Amino acid sequence: MMFSENHIVALRQMKRLLVVDLFAATSLVLAPVVCRLAGTSGIFAIAAGCAAAGLFAFILIRIGKNFRGSYGDYCKETLGKWGGAIFMALYCVRLFLMAAMLLAVFAQIVNHTFLTDIPRGVLGTALLLLCVYAVFKGLETRARMGELLFYLAIVPILVIVVLSLPQVNPGRLWPITFLKPEQAVEEMENIGGVQGFAWASVITFSMFSVIEWLLFLKPYVRKTQKAAGAVAAGLLWPAVLNIVILCVCIGIFSVEGMNRESWPVVILMQIVRFPGGFLSRQDGLMLAFWMTGMFMLIGGNIYYGMESLKRIHQKLCKPWMILFPSLFILVVFLGIYLQDATRIMIRFMTFIYMPLAVISPLILWLAGHRKKLRESCGKKDGEKDEMG
Repeated sequence: MMFSENHIVALRQMKRLLVVDLFAATSLVLAPVVCRLAGTSGIFAIAAGCAAAGLFAFILIRIGKNFRGSYGDYCKETLGKWGGAIFMALYCVRLFLMAAMLLAVFAQIVNHTFLTDIPRGVLGTALLLLCVYAVFKGLETRARMGELLFYLAIVPILVIVVLSLPQVNPGRLWPITFLKPEQAVEEMENIGGVQGFAWASVITFSMFSVIEWLLFLKPYVRKTQKAAGAVAAGLLWPAVLNIVILCVCIGIFSVEGMNRESWPVVILMQIVRFPGGFLSRQDGLMLAFWMTGMFMLIGGNIYYGMESLKRIHQKLCKPWMILFPSLFILVVFLGIYLQDATRIMIRFMTFIYMPLAVISPLILWLAGHRKKLRESCGKKDGEKDEMG
């Protein structure tokens, strides 16, 4: 078998998996992007985007109550064999493309800030091999890793943020306004005001749209009747952390200063000092968590992509089939890794990944609702014929 037999995830593990996945996807990228679009009002843009993600998660939980088996099985039951296969194929392509883009983002940031002597291609290929290996270990191992990372990484990052608070200038955070023309960077000179705030909210929601993985997780989670509380907590932590990081960065660098830096969150970790000087490279601590979190996030895309793939046809369940998606991911990665991968990834998530993540389960829900109506009408017609 490709995956472990005991696919059981506790609610606590699901919550911490969400925290690790969502925070890894947003921690270094979201604050600078939102600041460039919305300035200090980005604080509320992140809150608005996360609120939309919470509503989306609530809808997913409601849809998940309609199926007992896997999400792929429910797709086939609702849309038919071929319709379900096409649906799962779309999930495969989207998730594998996302994995390739995250690999490119990983290689770009690590090569630019930390391991400058190692080529991006080597960094991305090495992480891909690790992620493919992790897929064979199954969902339960992934859940345990997420639980471990929650303690080893989130707590030290909170300590770093707290230590940076004395350097924050509250005057740079107040009054909270939309981005002003003089604060905009050259490539975004036409973005600002309400439009910039709206785009910042949409991008935040798109970055949090990986919450769609709840549909794949649902059959393996214990006590699903309490899932709403765990999902809410899993969303709240990354939302609050991203807002705090944005506030600290603006309070230290100002909006203009932050917009001049490529990776202000990494620079923030470089300028903060622990008492006693016992840790001189806390930016390495942040990047160490982020690299491990990206390993989890990319591995998640490959895992759920393979889960979708094996629902298309039984012949695709063979262990060696992972070779073809891996080669596809590697080719896409090698095609974009020398470009601005972060910008490509954000555009992909905003215009392709997020819309499909929202539309797909809604189409499935409407198709299922229509099927139930037809079945109920058929039963009524049958009862009338018997009575006649």
